[in-house]
Amino acid sequence: MFTSLLLLLACGSDPTEEEVPVTGSAELCFGITAGEYTDDEDVQEWTAAGIAEDPDVFDFDLWPCVTADATQALQIEDDFQIDWQVGWVLLDPNGLDVSPGISVGLDESIDVLYRGRRAPSWASGFIAQGDQGLVAAAEAGDWPGVLADGEISGLTVEVGDVISEYTSDCGQVNHYAVRFSGDEDIVLEPGQSMTFTVDGWRATAFVFEAWEHQEASCDDPVGRLSWAVFRND
Repeated sequence: MFTSLLLLLACGSDPTEEEVPVTGSAELCFGITAGEYTDDEDVQEWTAAGIAEDPDVFDFDLWPCVTADATQALQIEDDFQIDWQVGWVLLDPNGLDVSPGISVGLDESIDVLYRGRRAPSWASGFIAQGDQGLVAAAEAGDWPGVLADGEISGLTVEVGDVISEYTSDCGQVNHYAVRFSGDEDIVLEPGQSMTFTVDGWRATAFVFEAWEHQEASCDDPVGRLSWAVFRND
């Protein structure tokens, strides 16, 4: 059994509260009991495929989140009749739970990819895609992210323009907007969410962090990039 945790929270040398507003946070909890596994020196990757089921009671001991329990989950059953779960909790800038439920048809076939980078800095992401296109995708951790262009069906996610900058103890920090290109394009700043269309389905995009040090002068992370997209009903 492998258990991995994605924590979408700012870290490192942060600005003062007056310089950057609170933007919310999220945690994604992964429990992988089966599937294909690859590992090299810097990157770990898991893939699994199965049929969507009604989630059982989420096992927080087996798939823990650190600061808050997962409040929503995706569950699939693979060819070996083993359940595989992904759980998440998304919190708005006021700490209120805004976690969307998963939108899939029962018995819909789902493919899930999870990738984690360990060096030179930590980052993780996952993609869940079904018979009818994108189900959910998320990325979190140190800059840059781990998901590649073209991996998400019908969706491209790109860092956009600089929206603010400040000087920390480690040098200049730029904060960015993030562009989501599906059937239509939307641009979000950290702390924002919006509904748009991907593969003909309505989906909600969230951005939590998108910042980068410019020529950092200390050992803090180069930056952070955290976002999520979930298909709606």
